[in-house]
Amino acid sequence: MSYPHELRDILEEKEEEGTLDERGELLLHLVRRVVTRVDELGDMLFFGKEATSSKEEFLKEHEDEVKEYMGLMGPALFGDLKPLPTLEALGAADVEIALQNQGVFLRRAEAREQGWFIEAVALTAYQLEQWLRIWIVSRGGGEDFHPEDRQQLGQLIAQGEQLEIGPALIVRLRAFNKTRNKAIHRLLRGEIPYVELAAAYDADPGLPDDLRNWVVQNLPTFEEAAPEWNPLRQWLQWAAAHSQ
Repeated sequence: MSYPHELRDILEEKEEEGTLDERGELLLHLVRRVVTRVDELGDMLFFGKEATSSKEEFLKEHEDEVKEYMGLMGPALFGDLKPLPTLEALGAADVEIALQNQGVFLRRAEAREQGWFIEAVALTAYQLEQWLRIWIVSRGGGEDFHPEDRQQLGQLIAQGEQLEIGPALIVRLRAFNKTRNKAIHRLLRGEIPYVELAAAYDADPGLPDDLRNWVVQNLPTFEEAAPEWNPLRQWLQWAAAHSQ
């Protein structure tokens, strides 16, 4: 079982069937509280809605409930979820803003459809950079990642290759980076019309998703990772990365 929402639905079905024992009733009550907190936190982070308490109080209450939840269910509750690096470790200057931006950065397909070609290409590059950073930090690299770093996509691809990202993905990553750079330079020099910039996106639109899937598949699960981790922070990082 991977998500509190899914566990709540299963427990509520058992409750309706009359097959829920005393421990199950206790767990259902707790899961409902956790789901409420997770949804409220998502509203705060992604939709700017006000919480019923201050952010500091809210986060503390949420963390306490997640710890209680984990105490009942154990790390296996998270199934195949992976302990991702913190946004600070990836070089974020402001974590709250970085979390809010996740929804925007996932709109690359919409940008392509609307004819915002340079934005579609830029958002593709951002997603590739994000997952490359996640892999690099998770493999013990990323010492130079900080808000002022100037690591370019080509440098991150090279680091990813050194840290054994699949060869086929490296080939595709280099091809995208080369196509993107060439298209943008040609655009700036007036060699091509704006609409031809779409080719840099269309050449490999599935690359960000394929890189993400490869990274997620090859990172250790919570149970396989070191036991010292913050459940609230890791939950938020995962939820932010997969909110859309």
